[in-house]
Amino acid sequence: MDKVHHVVSDPELDNLLKNQKVIIDFSAEWSPTFSKLSNEYPNIIFIHVDIDRLSTHPLVKTIRSVPTFQMYVNSALEKEVCGASEGGIKSMLEANK
Repeated sequence: MDKVHHVVSDPELDNLLKNQKVIIDFSAEWSPTFSKLSNEYPNIIFIHVDIDRLSTHPLVKTIRSVPTFQMYVNSALEKEVCGASEGGIKSMLEANK
């Protein structure tokens, strides 16, 4: 079982961003790679945001391509990876674990 939060509302996303370390998968569908990684990094909150469902959220409006992965530390954007590169996502996670 993965530890990914599947966000369904703007307030829920805003609340989860208040955590210390958060990685967000902005995509249109669920990612098995992201799900697997959620079990490998227990100190990071994993969030999936369906860009079609939360299309009006300010963060979603900044997404230019899917999937896009963003790492936040204390609500500040630290790094972004565009595309489904597991290596790029792992590098971002390793730098913030």
